[in-house]
Amino acid sequence: MKLFLKRLLSIFLALIGILVLFHLIEDWRGARAKDQWLKASISAGMPQTLEEMAPPKIPDAENFATHPAVADDLAGKPGKPGPVLPAVFSDGDLFRAWERGERIDLDALKTTLKINDFKAILAPFDTQLVGFKEASLRPHCRLMTTYGNEIPGLIGMRQRGRVLSLRAVIALRDGKSEEAMSDILTILRVVKHLKQEPHLISQLLRIVYVRFSLQPIWEGLGTHQWNDQQLSRLQDALVDIDLLGSWRQSWIAESIYQREGMKQIAGGPIWSTSFLNDSIFGKGRIANLLSIVFIPKGWIYQNLINVGRLHQAQFIDGIDPVHHHLDAREFDAIANSWSQSPRTPYTWLAKLDIDATSQHTRRMGHSQSSLDQAFVACALERYFLAYRTYPERLDDLVPKYADKIPVDILDGKSLCYRKETKNSYLLYSIGWNGTDEGGNAAFDFQHQPHHLLEKGDWVWMSPRNKNTFAP
Repeated sequence: MKLFLKRLLSIFLALIGILVLFHLIEDWRGARAKDQWLKASISAGMPQTLEEMAPPKIPDAENFATHPAVADDLAGKPGKPGPVLPAVFSDGDLFRAWERGERIDLDALKTTLKINDFKAILAPFDTQLVGFKEASLRPHCRLMTTYGNEIPGLIGMRQRGRVLSLRAVIALRDGKSEEAMSDILTILRVVKHLKQEPHLISQLLRIVYVRFSLQPIWEGLGTHQWNDQQLSRLQDALVDIDLLGSWRQSWIAESIYQREGMKQIAGGPIWSTSFLNDSIFGKGRIANLLSIVFIPKGWIYQNLINVGRLHQAQFIDGIDPVHHHLDAREFDAIANSWSQSPRTPYTWLAKLDIDATSQHTRRMGHSQSSLDQAFVACALERYFLAYRTYPERLDDLVPKYADKIPVDILDGKSLCYRKETKNSYLLYSIGWNGTDEGGNAAFDFQHQPHHLLEKGDWVWMSPRNKNTFAP
């Protein structure tokens, strides 16, 4: 019995020794790879702190983020509970009806909510939105005093965008185009304010706000409710919005978070499972303990490095803000290569978020393309107001109605345009798949119409000309 116990103890100690040696070797390999990656980042001139990427410091009186109507929300400290929109308005597709060539069905909403008008729902937001508009008119924005590991709260910002978009649509139905324009411009000013914010969450909010602006813009154009002066103001608001550059910057910021994560890991005797959403052994204390015992610190280094390489290839190298270009084919090729490659201890983190990041980037690309098309559509409408017909070519809009025509972000060529009749036209991007499909958008109609951004063309529906959709 004693001999058996001695042998069992010897085997146990041998296994412990092997495990310790395994950790030492993998931690050394990971630390060496980490140091090489950090040196390469520095030599490439990449920012090393979020503060380097942050907007410049500005006086509080000029800062959108320090206005009382915004400051508490951004700090994550809301004051008294404010009004809340009914849940039906949280449906993201509601404010994307324009993509299907449809106006928001206000009558159906009234039936769902069992109301006669929207005053009771919107009136509680009036005071809040007055302050929000005042804040948006400030010339600059810096969301945080210092930029470190914390992220801005952004509590309630989506709801305010929904209210502004809905209010603009209702104003248009009531023939109050200037009130609608005021709310649209407020939305677009917030989009501009967030341009220099390095946090990914801020750039996701920008994309959402762009989408909120497009429904009322499209509806006003479709019903010819904007005059030339209003359209010119709208073009001025649209022309400077660049989602590509900000999206690229936010992923540079994500790489900084990864480097900071490595420093935290390096500073402790063992790594923390907080770097994983879920342990590969499951959830709970036992699973976390098993992760620490059987996953060397070096593997976490290797995974964070590979995540950084993936982001570098897709978001930093694959986006060219100077030439207004997003390389969708290369983006998908990299994502497919990563997703199809074998799962290894060095890559399992990099494989977790490929689908989510790809979807976000397609939405960003579509939003930027839609902004460009909205700018062109405003120029087309101004031309129509002057000549009661649409131009034969987009070049006819230059220079009177546009200094230049934006290119298609996906191929760097001209946006596709065709005059259909004197009252209608076809305007579209070739879409994520890079194939000109004649202005046919792709939708999934199985449940409710869902825009398939990875297929079909990205179409701006012209007045009185609803195009066919490719299922």
